[in-house]
Parts: sequence; structure tokens; C-alpha cells
Amino acid sequence: MPISFKREDQPNRVTYNTKTVRDVVGAALIVIGFCLGAYAGCILLYQCLLWLRDGYWTDLQFRLAWEYFGLTEPHLEDARGVEKIRTAMLDLPLCLGVFLCSVAVCLSGGFFLASADEYRRRSMEEQRRREQWERDAERAGIAISESDESE
Repeated sequence: MPISFKREDQPNRVTYNTKTVRDVVGAALIVIGFCLGAYAGCILLYQCLLWLRDGYWTDLQFRLAWEYFGLTEPHLEDARGVEKIRTAMLDLPLCLGVFLCSVAVCLSGGFFLASADEYRRRSMEEQRRREQWERDAERAGIAISESDESE
């Protein structure tokens, strides 16, 4: 399926086929999510290897990844409940935090793919209705003009 195509009535204008873009974005998000999940497994394996080497469990928190990307902790003085939730999320083990991010990314990709399927289904239903309308009009002897089809 082409990602872009040129319309015959406007040859200089390139438009994007949205169902294909949704498919590509959805598939890319799912692949990224699986890669993040594999990375979470690698983090856990690394921690296990450190444990076997050193004899104690090395605690890696999700806060490390947060700080690695240069993000600072937002201070929300008016929302103490949100502050506690944020602190609890940043105190999660690193492998669990990365795994939860991978689940969120995979779910987002799934939603993109589901919306692409819904778009395809609606387009096919609309096409079937139009074809049925044209057959009914032909049987009744009604001529369909260009202006009738564009409405």
C-alpha cells in the first residue's frame, strides 16, 4: 500500500493515505514497545549478574533513567497526592518502570492499529452503500451525474 499518492484533480498536491500512516505508526510503536520490554529484561539480567558477582542486590530505581535523560522532578506544592504518586513511580525498580513504559507504548500501537482497522471497515461499508445506491439508481432508470456523486 502506498503511503502517499497524487490526486488526479490536483497533480501537484501530495496527500497521505491515513489508514496506511496509522498502520505504520501502530506497527512502529509496537516494535518500540517490544524493544523496551527486551531492554527491561536486560536490566533485570544485569542486576542478577551484579548480584551474583557482588553478593548483594544492587537497587536501580526508575529515577535513574529519569535523571539520565535530564528530566527534573516537578514539584507540585498544591497537589500533594500527585506528588506522592510521582515519587512512588520514580521509586519503582528500573526494570519494572521500563517494562511498564513498554506496555504503554505497545498499547498505544495497538490503538493505532485498531483505529486503522475501524477506518478500513467504515470505508468498505461506505463503498458498499455507494455501490448499492448506484445499482438501485440504475435499476430505477435514474441517471447519476457528477454533482450527485460528490454530495
